[in-house]
Amino acid sequence: MPENETQNHWDPDNYIASRVHPKISELSEKITGNLRCYRRVNRYGIYCTMMIPILVFLMSTSASNNSLWLQVLIVIASLVSISLNSLKYLGRYIEDANRYSVQKTLIEKELSFYLTRTQEYGEKASPPHSINEPSPEQHFSHFVARVEQIINY
Repeated sequence: MPENETQNHWDPDNYIASRVHPKISELSEKITGNLRCYRRVNRYGIYCTMMIPILVFLMSTSASNNSLWLQVLIVIASLVSISLNSLKYLGRYIEDANRYSVQKTLIEKELSFYLTRTQEYGEKASPPHSINEPSPEQHFSHFVARVEQIINY
């Protein structure tokens, strides 16, 4: 969203309610979804890995005519376990969740700075209405630029 378009159509409260809070909620959902997928893939991988020794034990104690299907199950469990472990790392669930978490934290921090008028949004130690003192519109413009930069990163 271009900065000029934002400044022409939004006031600070509408921008925060329509752009910042929904983005924070979206990032929270992405973090939760990625962690849920990671845990699910990890859990199923552990289950398959745990089945292998049990199937080997059953194969070693069973009669020879039943061992073929157990051997097939062992191979299938091994392949599923390897596939799930590979998917866990190829899916980049943790890396994406961390990236979303950092992005969410930066947006929340920027919002907090803007709303409390701290950091670069704070009032300068200069006389009121001096040339160097940024206006509320300049603060809002800077806030929008920073938030959009974080969102588009």
